[in-house]
Amino acid sequence: MSVIDTIRNRQRIRPDLQINKPPPEHKPEILLIGCIDARVDLVGGLGIEQGKALIYRNPGAQVRPYSERAASAENMDIAATLEISIDVMRVKDIVIMGHTHCGAIGLCDPEAASKIDEKTLPSLFRYLAPIRQLWGMVTDAHDHSKHEVEDASVRRSIENLRSYPPVARALAEGRLKLHGWVIDINNSRLCEYCPDSDAFVPMTNRLPA
Repeated sequence: MSVIDTIRNRQRIRPDLQINKPPPEHKPEILLIGCIDARVDLVGGLGIEQGKALIYRNPGAQVRPYSERAASAENMDIAATLEISIDVMRVKDIVIMGHTHCGAIGLCDPEAASKIDEKTLPSLFRYLAPIRQLWGMVTDAHDHSKHEVEDASVRRSIENLRSYPPVARALAEGRLKLHGWVIDINNSRLCEYCPDSDAFVPMTNRLPA
């Protein structure tokens, strides 16, 4: 049975779905920016209560830097998402969450670069350009490692977030915090970026006392 047929069947056999009830309270505390990878459950898999997180997804969980051309097709969606999250919904935290075995980042591996052709996949080719650049930078500093690129992509997206006026304003007012996470899709364990050491450490190491 296909996914679509499974959903249709669920609608038919679940009488409780026909009962009108109030929706969950919509009081998001965080904006979670993640990858579109179908294996990553950004809400239930992390234990987030329904109505507590705004979710924004794109290939590779990328945030490009702000520019005066923010209304362009390149980044109007993230600019609008940040405005509604910070200035309308007043979220307290923004999380960039990458993941292991990321397909978007894997497509930028120099050894697999031929998979993305500028003529046949022009939008994807342009979109992935920053990650291809990261491959070169990371390879110069480390052994050839996809894991290093996954971490570096999260770091850079955090810095790019700071360039958006709503983010910069909220940070200056002390009402917003930025976080970088990488989730291991083998076991759902999270590593969290620690600015002091410029490294990702297991989240269990940073639990409050």
